[in-house]
Amino acid sequence: MAKATEVGAAIVNLEEMAEIMATTVVTLRAKMREHADDFPIVERGSNGQAYKFDAVKVRDFLDGLAAADAAKVDARAAELKAWRLELFPGTDPADETLELSPLQRRQELDAIRVADQVSERRGQLTPTDQVANAVRDALAALRGQLLALPDDVARELDLDRETRTAIRDRIDTALADLASALKRKETYVINRAA
Repeated sequence: MAKATEVGAAIVNLEEMAEIMATTVVTLRAKMREHADDFPIVERGSNGQAYKFDAVKVRDFLDGLAAADAAKVDARAAELKAWRLELFPGTDPADETLELSPLQRRQELDAIRVADQVSERRGQLTPTDQVANAVRDALAALRGQLLALPDDVARELDLDRETRTAIRDRIDTALADLASALKRKETYVINRAA
């Protein structure tokens, strides 16, 4: 078992070190090769001689590597989040799904989809195509009323042709602006969904 040669030092061999770190000898050897200049070895092994490690120093070293790896992952996630916010300006920066892995994001989306299906069955959600049809019908009815407005107002108020044309032109411009805005929004939504 471990021998204490220094105050507080626990000297162990390769197999014991792997067991302490809950890893395999193969993985530990790979780390030793990868970090040959820095790996804390008390005494190198050779034929018939076992490696000797200070278990505390090895643990601290491997914990440091794990922390450095985690910091790299966190930095990359922050970088990807910044890029997403730049590419999709309407994205909420507080959106926690931006930091999820693809698998976690998929699981989150699956859970949302199931919740939406349950809500739809309960009558709490209306499918998008039904909402789009209702909005389209309402806008078509509104457009018809707005286009009839200049003639109706002109008759009621006995307005001249020039005033009626001016009112119609303003309504046409407002309707064209609305159609353009809706088209931009539709294109934005389609592109985000793609």
